[in-house]
Amino acid sequence: MEYLVLFLMGLFSSYCIINSEIITQFRHCAHSNCTITNLNINPCPEALYNKSCEIFLGNNVTITFDYFPYFNSQEPKVSLSKVKQLIDYPLLENYHDGCLYTSCPIQNNVLQKFKIEIKATESVRMGVNRTKLRLWDSSHTRKTDDECCIYFSMKFVENTSI
Repeated sequence: MEYLVLFLMGLFSSYCIINSEIITQFRHCAHSNCTITNLNINPCPEALYNKSCEIFLGNNVTITFDYFPYFNSQEPKVSLSKVKQLIDYPLLENYHDGCLYTSCPIQNNVLQKFKIEIKATESVRMGVNRTKLRLWDSSHTRKTDDECCIYFSMKFVENTSI
């Protein structure tokens, strides 16, 4: 029985590793004031082939990355949106407390980790979407470039296996 449990745990771990890949096809926004590394989207086996992650509607998606911010923030906010013709369409209901997804306070030039999980709802337009993720200082003393911001591509597809 022990071996069966260990085998199943190993199989599950392998599944998670196979379906979660480092995304290399991303770029920083113009005013981004941080360095982002190890962008990872789970599930996204397509990243092995430098393709857009295929996200099935109704499924959960986890986005993680490491970052070095070049600013401080006691009150960070987060937004995740799809961008079409220079307009941001929110994938999250509203701006969220950044401390739910990263350790706070955000400290200048200190390596930090970011993790957010979202559900690909029916309100997301299917097809390839340019996706924008922002983490910024929301204090009244913030500077314009007190943010981490990246663009990457996700392809939302209908889940036909249901």
